[in-house]
Amino acid sequence: MHNIPKDLLKNNSNYLKSCILYEVLSEKPIFECYRHFRERNGENAMGYGDFEYYYYRFYNGDVDFEHERRMDTNEQTLTGLPLEILGMVTGYLQPEERVHLRLTSKKLKAIVDMEPITFRLIAVEWTPNVFYLQINENGCPQELAPVFESEHWKQAKGAYVNSTKIDSKSFPLFYNLRCFRVLVTSMEMNDFHYLIANVAQNPSFQAGMIKAVTVTYLEVVEPFPMESRVENDGSLTFRYPIPNSSHYLEVKMGNDGVFTIERI
Repeated sequence: MHNIPKDLLKNNSNYLKSCILYEVLSEKPIFECYRHFRERNGENAMGYGDFEYYYYRFYNGDVDFEHERRMDTNEQTLTGLPLEILGMVTGYLQPEERVHLRLTSKKLKAIVDMEPITFRLIAVEWTPNVFYLQINENGCPQELAPVFESEHWKQAKGAYVNSTKIDSKSFPLFYNLRCFRVLVTSMEMNDFHYLIANVAQNPSFQAGMIKAVTVTYLEVVEPFPMESRVENDGSLTFRYPIPNSSHYLEVKMGNDGVFTIERI
């Protein structure tokens, strides 16, 4: 491990400018570049305003390390724009891009927090070593976090969860979703019954799939009020009537631990 004191580097303006030039060459969004710059050089190495100033000078080909910001008296910065203009800018950002922007300054954090966010999809892959979170069409690895308890989860219309951490006791998390695909380590048939009964009361529900590693067929608390038939492959298909509706849920129980629910 090197013995170079970071505090000494923080006071070296040419070193910090070279780091900014490196971030420009990475061709990543400026907010992500600033986050990476702070991770490598410390939270207080440089404010976002100074970083933005040099970033765009270098980006436009003006790579002069001897130039100092104080030489420009009429400079314009992003945070100096009117609030309504900044609101228009943040409105085009993806949810994960807004997260990075919130970390740059208190003013931008306040502006981002005023913008309503709607999530079409939240997908989670949760294993002992990695937590993968996908919001809408974009995804990134994350540290383990209480996603299921967040307001973002409550806004989701669909979910894909591939987990070694949950079992059928977590089914209530999916009662209000439009669609879902879930891998669970174990499933009790009583929990599956409650899942069917609750999604039947959800008018927006369309389809769901459960993949269970193990299934426990304990005595069902309440019998399934469903018509059933045996398919040629030995799987079972049930029809669960939706209360106060002409529709029903078609429930298929496969021999491979896959259970599907579809609104018909």
